[in-house]
Amino acid sequence: MQHVTMHQLWCFIQTESSPHHEEEYQGSVFLERLRTSNFPATDEEISHVRHTILPTVSDDISSIESKVASLREVIRSMGEERERLVNIQKRYNNLISLHRALPSEILSEVFLYTLASYSYSNAFDASGTIWQLSHVCQRWRNVALSLHSFWSTMEIRFPKAAQQEADVQRLETVLQRSLQGPLDVFLSEDLSDRRTPTGSSNPLILKRMLDVIFAESHRWRKARVSFARGVGIHSMRHFITDFPASSH
Repeated sequence: MQHVTMHQLWCFIQTESSPHHEEEYQGSVFLERLRTSNFPATDEEISHVRHTILPTVSDDISSIESKVASLREVIRSMGEERERLVNIQKRYNNLISLHRALPSEILSEVFLYTLASYSYSNAFDASGTIWQLSHVCQRWRNVALSLHSFWSTMEIRFPKAAQQEADVQRLETVLQRSLQGPLDVFLSEDLSDRRTPTGSSNPLILKRMLDVIFAESHRWRKARVSFARGVGIHSMRHFITDFPASSH
């Protein structure tokens, strides 16, 4: 679509002929009489209105509608051009923005402060703040991945957290990013849908997740298990049997 400049728009408006003025539609004195009285029109007057005035008015209406359509297309085109320029402006503003000049050490502190502003942060939640910060740009990602404390707290809620292979992979990713630091682990039942039985977790996925998290039990700083209804009782028996004797 060809873009239209303001100058072209102004020239378009100036060169377009204007519709007839009202006095041009009147035509003669007898039409003025028709407008100001209720006397019946003569055959000559009726013919003049039908064959001269009304066609002229219709033509002018069509002309105006055509101009309106053209102006709407011009406005749409200019709106697209404005959006393109605004995007360019944003990119250049980002290029010279302050956060690009921040040292990674300060950016790390900003991230940690952001995390501290939440009473609780779940690294296992892929939609949470931690994951969002790590997906802004490559530099932010590098900083986020370098902070093991970012990935040290996780709450795994069953049954939704143990239904597919991706859940295991996400858990392994979080543990890897925690960089051998201390962990706060919370295992619980998701009560958001009481109609979903806890047993709907994939038993194999559930056991694999428990095995993965148990393999890191030596790093647990805090651990809490909370289930309102028995979750995969056989898998939890494995959990209880292998729970380390040390206090967590």
